[in-house]
Amino acid sequence: MISVRDAAQWGISRLLPSALIMILANTAQAEQLLPPVRIEQEAFACVDISVVKRHEQLVQNGQTEQVGKLHMVYRFAEGCAFPHPGQYMFYEGYDATSKGAFVCLRQRPGSDCLWMKRTAIGEVPTYFPGRRLEETNKGVPCTAWDQVVKKTRETDKAIYARFKGNRPSGDGNAASEMAQGMVTGMLGMVTGGPDSDRARSLNLCEYYLLSAQQEARRLSAYEWCPQLVAPDKLAAERNGYRSDITEIANSCLGNK
Repeated sequence: MISVRDAAQWGISRLLPSALIMILANTAQAEQLLPPVRIEQEAFACVDISVVKRHEQLVQNGQTEQVGKLHMVYRFAEGCAFPHPGQYMFYEGYDATSKGAFVCLRQRPGSDCLWMKRTAIGEVPTYFPGRRLEETNKGVPCTAWDQVVKKTRETDKAIYARFKGNRPSGDGNAASEMAQGMVTGMLGMVTGGPDSDRARSLNLCEYYLLSAQQEARRLSAYEWCPQLVAPDKLAAERNGYRSDITEIANSCLGNK
């Protein structure tokens, strides 16, 4: 992951859930990662999981009129949201009572947990690829995790190459390009309508988000298989991940 300082040198712009129903993404982790996950389907999300479960039951029953009424009631209600495809949120855990059918996501670290259906989000980076949430990562051999680590590093290179290739022209100053409409541009993405005038900001934020996912995968591998990384490198990766998540929260999520 490239920090803003490194980017400048390279000349680029770069209600709490109940403990009874929540299982953290990976109980073996010493530190909760809250990895960014991508919203793949338009979803209905609320702090109150019972409202979300009621919504999903209405959808499954084909009660479109009732679904519409529920949307009207909660459209502007505090503690509810309608995440759009392409938005990123931070995964915290899942509902054990529904075998992982509903997940807890935060719009940014420190915000309220919003529950939504599992099928609305993509892969959770802290899980071994293909694992269901309720399976956790228990039993995955370290040889398999080692392959995950190697793949994330290859993906990191591809992400960086894509970022450089897609970077719109600008003044070349990382600080000014980061500052120029960053919050406004990313807020457009969060609400489903990216502002084309903020292409540089969105491009940089996407780079951070995708890279943070790869970092979360590596840190998950290291938690299960400490022998895969030297202690000093582990500390450096943890610090880098914290820094990147903070950068995303401060500059890419429209929360200033």
